[in-house]
Amino acid sequence: MIGKLLEQDATRAGLYRKGAGEMNNLTAYTLRRFFAENFPTDQQIRDYILGRVSEPPVDLEQMVEQYIDRIYSLREIPSTEPTD
Repeated sequence: MIGKLLEQDATRAGLYRKGAGEMNNLTAYTLRRFFAENFPTDQQIRDYILGRVSEPPVDLEQMVEQYIDRIYSLREIPSTEPTD
């Protein structure tokens, strides 16, 4: 059900096209891979996000703090627009 809802929202946003393939669309799988790859490099946390282990390796509040820090750091990507 989550996948279907995500597909509907992604389609409306122009991020999903039928037949484009899993890695070319915004899907639950691609979101999970994105978060796993962009989360801190702690292998245990990555394994938890990917569902390879059932118990979080650290306190969930600590994971949330690290996640929020990482998400906001993605906004700090330098602009490609020329400056005067």
